[in-house]
Amino acid sequence: MAANICLTGNLGRDPEIRYLETNNQMVCKFTIAARQPKVRGEDQPALWFTVEVWGQPGQWIADNMQKGDSALVTGELCLRQWTNRETGQPAEALTIRYARVEKLGQREPGPPAQGWSFAAAAPVAVAAAPATAPVVRAAAPAYQQAPAAPRPVAAPPAAA
Repeated sequence: MAANICLTGNLGRDPEIRYLETNNQMVCKFTIAARQPKVRGEDQPALWFTVEVWGQPGQWIADNMQKGDSALVTGELCLRQWTNRETGQPAEALTIRYARVEKLGQREPGPPAQGWSFAAAAPVAVAAAPATAPVVRAAAPAYQQAPAAPRPVAAPPAAA
């Protein structure tokens, strides 16, 4: 069973397109930094993730997004492990695979006053990766469902 994740953050670098040597399949990769909530009033370090978007949605992301853009990312969370070629040391990174990416806005130019502000808050566009498997969700319990529409009240009988 896969662990799914949904987060918002800023692209840490421009998206990059690569093609697999084995089957020439296209993958778009970029990093995203998700801010953590403050603890006792102190800022916490950002969590960094590598994001992989496969196929045509990845091409759209490479063409329309850049470092600093704000995005909502949903996908399968994986821990990718490898050996560093230069040092020979083991390395690992949190990766979000088969991601769906929604562009939220762009960082305004210039240095930030306090944190970052964004030019647009509404979603701009959505790019989705091919679905891996349909997600089946159980119906919500009755107490969580929306109330039924009010029923019309019968009019009192007319006086004769």
